[in-house]
Amino acid sequence: MFYIYLWIYTFSVMIIWWVYAIITIYSLKFKNFSPNISLFIKLLFWFFAIMTIIGYILIFYNSDILNKKVEVNVVKNHIINETSY
Repeated sequence: MFYIYLWIYTFSVMIIWWVYAIITIYSLKFKNFSPNISLFIKLLFWFFAIMTIIGYILIFYNSDILNKKVEVNVVKNHIINETSY
């Protein structure tokens, strides 16, 4: 299940970053209309970067790969056969 979550999250993050790339391209085209566009793009970059890192940390933190607990069940059969020679 871990790999499914990882794949879905990676795919959705990839789509978000592609949208960010398109927004950045168009912001360069219209940067003369407002001085706040470059500030908004920088803030958007840091927001997406932090959310991407937090998402991967949460996926790995909640995964079974890191939280595997080894349980050892020892069954002791005390069958002793005494033999006299």
